[in-house]
Amino acid sequence: MRIYTYYTNIRFRDQDELIHLWKESWERMGFEAIVLNEKYAQRHPDYQDFIDKIRFIHSKVTGKPIKLYGLCCYVRWLAYAMVGRDEDPTTPAMNERFLVSDYDVINNGWEPSYFSSEKMHFFDEACPCLVYGSSIEFDLLCRAFFDITMMRLEDNIKILDKGYHDQNFFINNFTKQNNLTVEKLLKKYNMVMTRNPDEHVAPFNPDKKQTCKAFHISHHNTGKIVDMYPEKYNLSDYKHRGQCLNKARIEIIKEIFKDQENDNI
Repeated sequence: MRIYTYYTNIRFRDQDELIHLWKESWERMGFEAIVLNEKYAQRHPDYQDFIDKIRFIHSKVTGKPIKLYGLCCYVRWLAYAMVGRDEDPTTPAMNERFLVSDYDVINNGWEPSYFSSEKMHFFDEACPCLVYGSSIEFDLLCRAFFDITMMRLEDNIKILDKGYHDQNFFINNFTKQNNLTVEKLLKKYNMVMTRNPDEHVAPFNPDKKQTCKAFHISHHNTGKIVDMYPEKYNLSDYKHRGQCLNKARIEIIKEIFKDQENDNI
């Protein structure tokens, strides 16, 4: 089975090493790990229309232009929707499901044979860090960003005025606390959202033996670990906290690898 991630160089440090570790973690378990980029997304026939619509809805909801990072969060879904449209015979068919993830989601024992859902499955509820679906479903999702936002524009504006990235879209429109008609949307877009941190994906906790099949070593998760162990990840060694977190995340993942190797001995 293939798992895809998306990367665009927006001058975040240490991303190449992070992506290398992401690939290694999934390939160890028998996946083919593939990195897509903006050039690939640009091959989608609706690329420019998609960009224009994302900029429009962000401005409508927040009153501000979308920044590059936020735009990249949306464009990755267009890249996933492009899979199977090209003439490469090694890519999945458009109706064949595959995994997509953030490249800070590290495999902790998930095997390809596990995934068999007939719906687009979000494994961490409204956090889109690990999703199973087909390019047809991702294409429909790309249209939903605009259609659902415009349909619920008044509700979205009431909920949020600072940022409207893809995760904000899911939180605002696909959670019961923010949308009483969420079940209709889930059915319409053939989606299921679950959160089972004991079995699926969870933040990494160095003080706990975890049974989840993937760790999401997010920026927030890394920050909590650094604050738990300030003597290990010395903030004074770096000019900015962000630099410390980037370096710490690499070290945390390498430590996870060592633990996994020890468990297999």
